[in-house]
Amino acid sequence: MPTKTDQILDMIAARPGIRSVEIAEEMAMEATAVSSLLKRLVDGGRLRAEQVTAPNGRKVTAYTMIGTFGDGSEVLVPRQLWSRVVGIPEKGPFSVGLASNGRLTLELGRKSMVLSAEQARQLVQYLDGINVEKILGPGSAA
Repeated sequence: MPTKTDQILDMIAARPGIRSVEIAEEMAMEATAVSSLLKRLVDGGRLRAEQVTAPNGRKVTAYTMIGTFGDGSEVLVPRQLWSRVVGIPEKGPFSVGLASNGRLTLELGRKSMVLSAEQARQLVQYLDGINVEKILGPGSAA
């Protein structure tokens, strides 16, 4: 028989972005017990927690699974494509994730920025319109 933790992981894998309230309701568990299990899974590197806006306008935490590429770098699964990018030398590489819904996520260490599909489109247009070599110097453009 699967443990409560296994059931929660299965639920999150099937429905990325699910909230703790939904998990607690579906599993008939106390919200505090679910929150405790989720915190352990996030701290253990098995889940990613992200602040999102609920339909009622309140900020809530949504959960998604974490997987790995063959090189060991982390990637959210299953609905988001992530790439490890060479970053700021003293900070290490950063990650870029593009979700199937057009959201773009940029991460450096524990810092994260999520752009909506429209904001991502605007960023790409902006970057596409600038001369990177002129700004950063010769040899900096791919």
